[in-house]
Amino acid sequence: MKLKHGEQTKIAKKANCTGAAICDILKGRRKPSARLAKRLEEATGVPRHAWLWPDEYKNPYLQDQKNKKSKV
Repeated sequence: MKLKHGEQTKIAKKANCTGAAICDILKGRRKPSARLAKRLEEATGVPRHAWLWPDEYKNPYLQDQKNKKSKV
């Protein structure tokens, strides 16, 4: 899912974290803690398990990691 301009910043503010942390999570460079996953759930409406285990649960905000891995 491509985010609109400023949407990443809005998510960061609602989830009470930095924009850099959101960027890293959305690009698959890191996974959120359980607490941050709960705040992301509240900010986006996407269930926390989809933030914690993106390989098992669909998360429309995250880049498709399976396609990324298979191209390497």
